[in-house]
Amino acid sequence: MSKKIILIVIAIVVVLGIGYLIYQAILNKPVNNSTGGIPEQAAEEKIAVEPLNATYLVENQPVTLILGKAEKEIVPGSTSKITTMVFGSPTMGDLNDDGADDAALILTQNSGGSGTFYYVAASVLNNKDGKTTGTNGILLGDRISIQSVLIDGGTITVNYSDRKKNGSMSVQPSVAITKYFGVRKDGVNEILFEKPNTEKFNEYFQEVYLAKLPAGSEFDPFNIIKTTSFTAGEQFCSSLTMKKDIPAGSFGMEVYDIGTKQDVQAKGTFPQALKQGGSVGCENLQYPIGKYEFRLYIDDILVAILPFEVK
Repeated sequence: MSKKIILIVIAIVVVLGIGYLIYQAILNKPVNNSTGGIPEQAAEEKIAVEPLNATYLVENQPVTLILGKAEKEIVPGSTSKITTMVFGSPTMGDLNDDGADDAALILTQNSGGSGTFYYVAASVLNNKDGKTTGTNGILLGDRISIQSVLIDGGTITVNYSDRKKNGSMSVQPSVAITKYFGVRKDGVNEILFEKPNTEKFNEYFQEVYLAKLPAGSEFDPFNIIKTTSFTAGEQFCSSLTMKKDIPAGSFGMEVYDIGTKQDVQAKGTFPQALKQGGSVGCENLQYPIGKYEFRLYIDDILVAILPFEVK
């Protein structure tokens, strides 16, 4: 063997040896003590939202999931149980603009009967302590067909199919519905709330607002005073300007008490059609002191929230 070949072999061995030493040094690199003995990158990956093991509020009752399921006896000692489960897989995304992934999910609940009720909920990660907190669940419907759950810009979009209003439950869901939801802080907890469908609003309305008539005034749609603040004795008015006719039974409204988190006027539908143009309705103020939301619906889809206060 020539000297030239021997030198080449020696050079190759030296290079391989140096490479091996560098590899061993990387493997034995000291860990970051600030993460408690866990490499920094691994510590960051360890903190993740756990939507399958969180507590949610469904029909005002806490439900704690374990691996995505919970069972509770309807009455103590009963064989009948209320079963709550996660439908499909949670959708991951940032819901409160803190840079950490949260989750949106669909919960189903039934008590052994024919009904299976679907709720949208969210779980929020506290990226300081790594704890997952579940929100309230909002009812979507009974035996509906979920198409997709998306998160974009902090908004949850749920696409699903339901039956026509007052339709038979034996009919397959065929009416496409899209609803939007967001998460906001309510005291110490995050709550899920429904966001108005602006596309639906713009289809039907040009303008909506609240107004009042002073105490003792007779109804006069031309003398209403636009406001969001009311006092006892005044008349509570709503002004709607429609771009096109709203069919009979499609327009609905409710009044929600922000303090008690309950409806003080349950959602009802207007039995007559609302014609294109302006419409004003007034009634005696019937709400106690507090903060409220006047909510408008088209075909059970929320299209506007008008906050107001009674002082």
